[in-house]
Amino acid sequence: MESVEAKAARLARSGREAYDAGRHAEAVARLGQAIYLFPNEPTLLAWRAEAHLRMCDLQSAIANLRKALRLSREAEARAIARPDSPEPATPAGPWAELVQPLEHQTPEQLQPVTAASRAAAG
Repeated sequence: MESVEAKAARLARSGREAYDAGRHAEAVARLGQAIYLFPNEPTLLAWRAEAHLRMCDLQSAIANLRKALRLSREAEARAIARPDSPEPATPAGPWAELVQPLEHQTPEQLQPVTAASRAAAG
């Protein structure tokens, strides 16, 4: 039987693959399933926000980013309050290995995809 962590990692990986392939609605759905399993993981929320941005759904993107920021600040405050056991600065979940490719994307790769940009590219 698949553990919760393994399932969340599989869903996060599937969501990132869908995002990279331009299937942003699928990415939102897969990442939403991973977030259901790990609702307090800011990395997953930030990834889902990116997919919402690509679909020009600014309200959903902002809501996801606000929650991700709040969770990150709370984790940082906990780490400061307990210096003997700091929380990791990078994602500690099973999806941590997926973070680096996103951090190295150029600004052009992070621009919203529109019908005009699809037509120009294709």
